[in-house]
Amino acid sequence: MNYFVSNTIHTNKMPFQIFLMFSYIFYALFAIKKDTFQILSAEYD
Repeated sequence: MNYFVSNTIHTNKMPFQIFLMFSYIFYALFAIKKDTFQILSAEYD
């Protein structure tokens, strides 16, 4: 799976790599800030 993703990035060399980076950053921020998850789940309830 990891090999496939990195291989796709190297093959395409598109802004998709930047999009992936931002995705990981946002995911890390949301994972660290648990109060954000509480707010989101409160809205969904």
